[in-house]
Amino acid sequence: MSNYAKNSIAPSVKSYYTPDACFIFLAEQDRGVMMSKSGALDLASSLGGSIAKGQVKSAAEQYVNYHHIYGGEAESRKSNYTDLVNKYYDLATSFYEYGWGDSFHFAGRWHEETFHESIKRHQHFIALQLGLKKGMKVLDVGCGIGGPLIEIARFSSTLVTGLNNNDYQMSRGKIICAAGLSEQCNFVKGNFMEMPIADNTFDAAYALQATCHAPDARGAYSEVYRVLKPGQYFALDEWCMTDRFDPNNGKHLSIKADIELGNGLPDIRTTHQCVQAMKDADSRLSSQRILPRIFLALGTCRWTLAISHGLASNAPVPDASSPVQLSTHWSSFILHQQAVWESITSCRLPLKVC
Repeated sequence: MSNYAKNSIAPSVKSYYTPDACFIFLAEQDRGVMMSKSGALDLASSLGGSIAKGQVKSAAEQYVNYHHIYGGEAESRKSNYTDLVNKYYDLATSFYEYGWGDSFHFAGRWHEETFHESIKRHQHFIALQLGLKKGMKVLDVGCGIGGPLIEIARFSSTLVTGLNNNDYQMSRGKIICAAGLSEQCNFVKGNFMEMPIADNTFDAAYALQATCHAPDARGAYSEVYRVLKPGQYFALDEWCMTDRFDPNNGKHLSIKADIELGNGLPDIRTTHQCVQAMKDADSRLSSQRILPRIFLALGTCRWTLAISHGLASNAPVPDASSPVQLSTHWSSFILHQQAVWESITSCRLPLKVC
């Protein structure tokens, strides 16, 4: 069993362990963030996503065995990334939606700002940085169940296409989208390493903590460039390891492995690797055309607050003078090494590339 599974868990979270290290986390209903009624019913009736009920335990075992903690290797995860990521999201999506909402990403957060306000503000920031205008065609690379897609389409009056390779998430996204913005939103099933989309299709593109699932960053970014019209922008919000990560430090490696296990990642790249992959993906890019945005400018609270302060609690963040406990984490993030973890990892590499 991974170290994080042995650690203390926030009072607002119940943990359930099935045999052979399968693990599920459920938030108690008093935490203040509830999924839709249809989503709650879906959680109860569709646990395991597209996986047949009798195969859920086996799929979970296969999934964890991809990872270092259970003897797996990065190269195996990369070569089998489609199976790895599909199993992860089939198993985890209903719980994400239940405990997190319909936008599966982190966001910076201001004091006195609720969780959902911070998520929407981050999405609006991306739309504004891309300069989105009414009628533009936009690609959401790895769209999840469509929360950001719908919010950005509503905010910017654009036509947003969500690309996703997971059947279960696609089905959830279409149901959610049908509730109001079906004329502005649509979904395409496909692998972002080989997009089933013609060249020069979109006026803008963004990826919110999605291309971290790609086995090769250069390949994923190259596909985004291919489907973008010349001179248009791609906004990337990426999981990365910071410069403080030491590949020779056992504690750092353990934290990295825990995050990969808990988030369906083949590997976690460094910020420098991602920037270089941007340049390598398109020889026309220069350093001047890659514009990093500093995440700290997007909020005054650490991005881990959502998982360490009550599982995506929608209560406003206390004033800066109030004590905020940051000692426990949800799901794979239940780690004692809070300070080390935050110093070597960064959920944030927002890049604006033309």
